[in-house]
Amino acid sequence: MAPFRRLASGLILGAALALAGCVPAPDPAPAPAVAPAAAYVQPVRASEVDLWRGVNDRGLTLDVRNPEEWNDPLGHLDGAMQIPFAELEARVGEIAAFRERPVLVCDRDGNRAQAAAQYLSRAGFRDVSWVDGGLAAYRAWMDSR
Repeated sequence: MAPFRRLASGLILGAALALAGCVPAPDPAPAPAVAPAAAYVQPVRASEVDLWRGVNDRGLTLDVRNPEEWNDPLGHLDGAMQIPFAELEARVGEIAAFRERPVLVCDRDGNRAQAAAQYLSRAGFRDVSWVDGGLAAYRAWMDSR
């Protein structure tokens, strides 16, 4: 009789576990009607800057150097817009039209450009790149050709 009780207990336990697994999960929170596209930030090598600008001719080239750097020996990229890094958060509305278009950020050596690109990505800009090594690397590459 003992083996029969063990069998019955096992069947009851198995049935209880099976039923517990069949309980429907609670409804998840409703998904938004349109999920925003994932934003990303990527570096662009100095040798790729001209190609990037040619392919993304409707994009924005943003120079985040300070005003006194604009016409320094490195110069600036034709058609670039200048918003100093320290002013970017306060002036981001000036470039809001580029949230869904490519943006290339540059500076002297790449440090501010990378930080600015990450900020823009968090601010809703979908396709942001930065010049790795900055205009110093770009000018060095240009001189080496």
